[in-house]
Amino acid sequence: MNEQVSQDESPQLAVRRNEQLGQQYLESLRAFATGDTISAFRAKATHARPSRMTLQVSEHEHIELTPPALSFTNHSCDPNVYFDVEKWALSALRPIAAGDALTYFYPSTEWTMASPFECLCGSPRCLRRIAGASQMPKRALQGYRLAPHITKLLEESSMPKSLEPRPLFDALRSGAPLPDFAPEAVEQARTLAADPAAATPAAVEALPPLLAEAILEGAVLAGSTALPEALTQSSVKPLAKSAKKALYRLRSKGVAVAEAPRPAPEPTRAPEPEALSCLVTSITTDGKRGLILGRILRGSGIEAAQVIFSDELGVVELTLNEVTRSSYRRRIKEATEPQYAIEISREEAVKLLGEATALNLSSRTPFPQDLEPAMRHYGAQPSNTEPTVPPPEPEDVKGVMEGHTLHETLEISAWLPPEAEMYKVVEKMEEIARSPLALSGAQREEQTLQAVRSMARAFFTPERRKLYGLRLWRMAEFFERTDRADAARVARSEARRLFHGPEEPFSRFAERLFEKVIHLSGATAAAPGAPGAGASPQAASPAPASLERRSPGGLILP
Repeated sequence: MNEQVSQDESPQLAVRRNEQLGQQYLESLRAFATGDTISAFRAKATHARPSRMTLQVSEHEHIELTPPALSFTNHSCDPNVYFDVEKWALSALRPIAAGDALTYFYPSTEWTMASPFECLCGSPRCLRRIAGASQMPKRALQGYRLAPHITKLLEESSMPKSLEPRPLFDALRSGAPLPDFAPEAVEQARTLAADPAAATPAAVEALPPLLAEAILEGAVLAGSTALPEALTQSSVKPLAKSAKKALYRLRSKGVAVAEAPRPAPEPTRAPEPEALSCLVTSITTDGKRGLILGRILRGSGIEAAQVIFSDELGVVELTLNEVTRSSYRRRIKEATEPQYAIEISREEAVKLLGEATALNLSSRTPFPQDLEPAMRHYGAQPSNTEPTVPPPEPEDVKGVMEGHTLHETLEISAWLPPEAEMYKVVEKMEEIARSPLALSGAQREEQTLQAVRSMARAFFTPERRKLYGLRLWRMAEFFERTDRADAARVARSEARRLFHGPEEPFSRFAERLFEKVIHLSGATAAAPGAPGAGASPQAASPAPASLERRSPGGLILP
């Protein structure tokens, strides 16, 4: 099939169809020299979020192209054209002959893409995995002509150049953006960086580890020994180790450092009870988490309380078992090393148990058999206060626009809408597929996508917004404790706005939760010519067989 562009738009271009690949592409009908303008373009419609049929022209604007044929400019890692979003023109990057297919480099304009894909362009420069510029290695973007908004966003995301203590300290002092950390932590660190010699050990210990080491670096630069000396006794072992290194550096610079006093020998006394670590897992699609607490028994045994609790019903399963200390420690290690769970303090675990028990009472969910004894053993009481989320912050809008990326994390990738909602999505898809309207494949896909997004809006009532806001707030802490600062930032932004209700821009996390049902049905195919086209069709993702997992040590992971 050949579709030539109308004469009043771009008579030198035509849309062709590659029958072998089953996709359309844009062909030049005449030759162009490097730098020539091939076609001007304008916006048929403007959107706040990307789709497979839009072109990003600024940090927050995505347009549908006119002439429409320009939408069939496919991707290549060795492109011959460039969308100049300043002149609003399609320009030649190198000489083009009549009959050549026109291709451009998608990440040159797209910061995030609706549908990343595996590239099959066959170029020696092929990068294989193609996504928005924010998700591509920066070295992979070198040598390409990038739109001004992409260059600006890359520069902002690159500050500071290193997460080493000295560059971080300089960034704190200069006010440079630090998007890898929570805003409240950065603000506290900036206050301490103004006079690191006066910083208190407790304030430094409360910071994320990298920011704490940056403040310690500031004390060394100031030639102050007070903070390093105090932190050598810190219970945060990595920070105590860094403080000892800081004192060594100060001695090397000639700064007088007091010798650590040798403690007087203490009378022999019975050892204090061992502090046992506790565990909590990530949150499942239906709001369940696993929790494990330990209590030392007389002799050498440990009582292990293994809990499954829901953020709607409270504690739904609880078992008490006696295990050896070595077995308990092995369970902790085997669950935390592959990040099935995170290690928390006994106080945090008891608080979670109290909050869950309060939900049992409010939802009238019966107590499991061992719950009351467990509460007595660990000193837990039903919580009198409902958990909440802090109010939204101005920069949360940016995080909401990136909310769909949370579904790329291992934990949230398994989240789906409730089963009843998934049936509604499938019914809507079948209804559109059976529609008598003469729609192209791309139009049916767009109609399906818009219908599913409308269903997501209808599902997220104020009550469900609060429920999912709390889930994402707790997942943000999980991401932060497993060293995924960017996912934590996006989760916090989505959590604050979901919980407190600003509806526009609507949550990209919520939309993608429902869009995943389309992918699971195997009903999606890349729209030709838009970001994501040109990739080979992907197999439908299998539905999870079971949401219950176990760590190698036997810990139930909901």
